[in-house]
Amino acid sequence: MRSRATAVVGVESPARAVELLHRAKAETGGGVDAFELMSRLGTQMVLKNIPGTRDPLPAGDYPWTVLVELASGEPGAAEAAMERLLSGALEDGTILD
Repeated sequence: MRSRATAVVGVESPARAVELLHRAKAETGGGVDAFELMSRLGTQMVLKNIPGTRDPLPAGDYPWTVLVELASGEPGAAEAAMERLLSGALEDGTILD
């Protein structure tokens, strides 16, 4: 059974998003299943023009948002990897939230 973990995080720049991607690949040994960078302007356009949508990070007005999805063949491994990845990235300032 595969495990999967998905997170949405705020970053200050595309460069920080690339740092996060490199880190995720290195820490998971290729377990990155999806990685999408979205600008705040794009998110605002969606919120304004598509009824029923909601802000993925309503607590902050971050300039860039990243969706990260990790997968693993071991139960619980993706969730544990995501927790380690985001904890370290938050601690060193790679991500804002």
